[in-house]
Amino acid sequence: MIRSPASNLTSILRTLLHAVLCLMLLNLRQEALARPASCGSESGVPQNIVTWTDIENAVAFRSNEKRPRTDSDAAPHEEQTDRPMPNDVRFDIGAAYLTGKRAAKDSTRAFAWFLSAAEHGDVEAAMIVAYLYANGSGTSVNCREAIKWLCQAGNSGIEEVKYAMGNRCSSATERNIVHLPVIEDSEK
Repeated sequence: MIRSPASNLTSILRTLLHAVLCLMLLNLRQEALARPASCGSESGVPQNIVTWTDIENAVAFRSNEKRPRTDSDAAPHEEQTDRPMPNDVRFDIGAAYLTGKRAAKDSTRAFAWFLSAAEHGDVEAAMIVAYLYANGSGTSVNCREAIKWLCQAGNSGIEEVKYAMGNRCSSATERNIVHLPVIEDSEK
């Protein structure tokens, strides 16, 4: 079957339109994922899952643990959060900056140290990072990251966070998926 030039042109234009539409939607999705999400009521993640009291309790609990520590362990020193060191030391340095004990209060440095500890598997640090992201303390407000770290804290053993998050962790990534439309070619 021989197709007319007009039919060929229509088919080419539909294919181009489909490609342009897909690229536009893909670009919109990438921009949306790159943009931090606010943690307002529209996001469905309340900011009060972790409170400042929870943070203070976690820091106090870790400070009262029976393990040998020196002042130099908990005193902030080199700003290399990625250098090899025990997670307890990362947590202690973050706590020193967050609370202003043994160091000048600096929420940006506290965030960096807690994030480093959380990335190395520290559960309480993950909870604190979620709080800092949700409230924009030491970093910009980013609800996606707050959800990520809340889920990690809940899944790693902080039962209160796990209970408060409910099934939000399993569906958090599903809500961010953009489905591309399927354009049917009517001439097939």
